Order: sequence, then C-alpha cells, then structure tokens
Amino acid sequence: MKAVKGLKNIEILKSYLLLVWSEWDAIGDGFDEMCALLYEDFSGVEMGHHQVDLIQQLDHILGQLDQGLEYLMQYNPHLDGEDPHFMAQQYRKLKEVLQEVQRRMYFLMIPLLCTLTPVEICRISYSIHVCSSSPMPISLG
Repeated sequence: MKAVKGLKNIEILKSYLLLVWSEWDAIGDGFDEMCALLYEDFSGVEMGHHQVDLIQQLDHILGQLDQGLEYLMQYNPHLDGEDPHFMAQQYRKLKEVLQEVQRRMYFLMIPLLCTLTPVEICRISYSIHVCSSSPMPISLG
C-alpha cells in the first residue's frame, strides 16, 4: 500500500483499493493504515466522487459478504476458515471512515457557503480545495 501511495496518483490509489477490497480477505494487518489512508488521501471537496465510488464498492462487497462463506469460497477458495462476519465488520468500518470524511467535508464547507450569494454558489468550481485547520473546541454557550 505504501508503494502505491508513494506514486501520488489518486486514481491509481483508488483503483488499488477497489482491487484489494474485491479479494474480501486482503485487508489483514494493514487495516489501521488503510483507515488512515482514507482520512489523509480522500479528504477534501475534490475527492467527493472518489469517496462515492469507494463507498459504492464497499456496499457491493458487504452485500457479497452477507451471502456467507460458502458463496464467497466459490470465487475465492483461499477463504476457507475465514469469518465473513469479521470481514464484514472491517469493511463496515472502512465505510464509516469514508462517511466521516464526507461529513467533515460538508462541515468545512458550511461557513464558506453561508458567506456566498445564490449566484456565487452556482459559480463554485469543483477544483476548490478546502484545508482543515487544527482541531479547535467549539462553544455553543
């Protein structure tokens, strides 16, 4: 995963994740690293369509995992002894990470959108890059 990330090409990185996830059992020891990668590399307004693609793939994989080990072994006999429930749990966590990245993106855009007129909102370019600042407590008092 580090070598693919080192290429600094988001399309290749996304393709790599889609391929690895399609093997069902390929997360293994790199799970925490994969979660961090999703936070780091798929954040920002310009990553929205990549996030959607990845979430759709995760939904597809979760649908396959829900069919049980016998179904999965028809396509990957090396899964013998694997726990589809544990695998599904990992894929659900990856989906939650991506959904959190999406929520952060929208949260960061709210102040920007509140300052724009309707005409200006229509002119927003898809190439906007929003950088988050360091965490800061918010007082609702």
